[in-house]
Amino acid sequence: PQDENRLFNGYFAENLNGWRSLRGQWFRVATLTYDTVWEPDAGSVRVDIDDEGERLRSAKCYVQPGENLKLMCAVRWQEIGTNAGAIRLRAYATNDGTPVSDWIVDSYENPTGTHGFELLQANWTVPPNVNEVSLQFEITPEVNGGKSWWTYARVVPA
Repeated sequence: PQDENRLFNGYFAENLNGWRSLRGQWFRVATLTYDTVWEPDAGSVRVDIDDEGERLRSAKCYVQPGENLKLMCAVRWQEIGTNAGAIRLRAYATNDGTPVSDWIVDSYENPTGTHGFELLQANWTVPPNVNEVSLQFEITPEVNGGKSWWTYARVVPA
């Protein structure tokens, strides 16, 4: 099957091109990934949860008003000491680069301990004044200790 993902480098197959860190030290891990038919054994991006609110944002991808899309990613974590805060997937909608809105696509509340891959996802209908969207991985400042791995970031038809 053909991969309809519009997001650039959402599987971190070789590097972090197209993504930028807004807080935290993010780096690619080749050996830990969420296996799919699209890019099996591609990789993931890891961050230590010690910077009071880690965030990594994708490049924008083009969307058309009225489209029904699924926004998603896979995340797992290890050795989180707190039972507070959230691990979130956030989306940013823009119109030719001008911010229009942002919202939480999905979240896992009060993460603790070690947890296998969890899909964060939701469907979204593109509003009339939007032609781009980007995704952001984020960990709220209340979450402390441990590490997390993210991959399988996708913007696809719903």
